[in-house]
Amino acid sequence: MYLFLIQGIEGNYGYMDADEAAHCIKVLRKNTGDTVFCIDGKGGFYEGQIEKIAKTGVTVLLKHKTENYGEKQSGKLILAASPLRQKERFEWLIEKATELGVDEIYPVISRYTITENIKQERLQNIIVSAAKQCKRARFPVLHKSVAFESFFSAPVHSSVNLIAWCEAKVHINDFQTEIKNRGNTVMMIGPEGDFSAQEIALAQKNNYLPVSLGESRLRTETAGIFALSLIKGFMGY
Repeated sequence: MYLFLIQGIEGNYGYMDADEAAHCIKVLRKNTGDTVFCIDGKGGFYEGQIEKIAKTGVTVLLKHKTENYGEKQSGKLILAASPLRQKERFEWLIEKATELGVDEIYPVISRYTITENIKQERLQNIIVSAAKQCKRARFPVLHKSVAFESFFSAPVHSSVNLIAWCEAKVHINDFQTEIKNRGNTVMMIGPEGDFSAQEIALAQKNNYLPVSLGESRLRTETAGIFALSLIKGFMGY
């Protein structure tokens, strides 16, 4: 089942933009009257029918809507991760985080972050593509990059705040019960040089708990996916 992104919903009608329509009509050979399945990026899943085809897009008659499609009622999962020098690695992390059901993403610029080159539009396109691939109707919110010190002033609402650190003595597994029972969880992942001791101290002052991800030294994107997978498991997904 291929999913199409619809926008500009008015009443029982939604619209595919030119790019989405081109894939629908030219690649998948859909035509007027054909059934299509669509998402709106806000949790809505629709069964619809192609009503009109134009050069500027496709009009879809929306016959049935499912709210919060594919979602479980549980706490939110928020990823705060350093951008990487090799942008492809960070893009891969964003893609997989979307597939794992992350609700919000914060690119965080820390002391040892090498690049601040964040292309919001490209990352957003990656999120949309990943969401359609894994049949996810709600897109994670991609925030603008923020300095490490300023991140703690951001309106992040969570009950469990974790920051991965190579020197941490407590393993993330020790917080399984808290993650399962308390709702929203933030997971902070540092750059290739890890977080500095000063940054860890600042995080602790803001009620963040340093956690170990094991004995192996993991790349940022590997650490991110490993931690997110564990947390999703703790949440019951």
